[in-house]
Amino acid sequence: MIQPNVFSHHVCNVKRRHFIGLGSNLGDREHLLDKAIQKMQELWGVLPRFSNRYNTPAWGMPEGTPDFLNQVVLLAWDHPPAPESIMHDLLEIEKELGRTRIEKNTGYASRTMDLDLLAIEGVVWNTPKLTLPHPRMHLRKFVLLPMAELAGDVRSTPDGPSVDELLSTCPDVSSVQLWPSPRL
Repeated sequence: MIQPNVFSHHVCNVKRRHFIGLGSNLGDREHLLDKAIQKMQELWGVLPRFSNRYNTPAWGMPEGTPDFLNQVVLLAWDHPPAPESIMHDLLEIEKELGRTRIEKNTGYASRTMDLDLLAIEGVVWNTPKLTLPHPRMHLRKFVLLPMAELAGDVRSTPDGPSVDELLSTCPDVSSVQLWPSPRL
């Protein structure tokens, strides 16, 4: 288990799988997901593996809210940035793609792009800026299903259940439908 206060340069050099969740429910959702993946590639110089895309109802939002298009990408590189640096970059990509953030205590809102650092293989991280694995990941089928496509064997914490196990016990009963369009 890696805690942020001991996350050293040496540990960062270990090749680990990083999982990033993408979602959009405003605008040209497919194009926005493509652009986000493209920007990640350009920024980090790493070719991601990506899941299928899924159309999902707006989780935790009022009825009638437009559906989301969701996807997960997997990145593994020899010298990754620190987790908080990755999250900073993801927030910048969101902003470039038109995301306007709302106050934390006002609930969920529709968005052109939502990027979440979901998990880093073998890493537990808990700081005021970032918690890994994502604290609600185990509750969201729209995250677990595409993540399981990429690496169902990954454990959300070093001693915890695998993504496949989390998916099999996920309490989320919302519809997660495979999106028929081609990916990047």
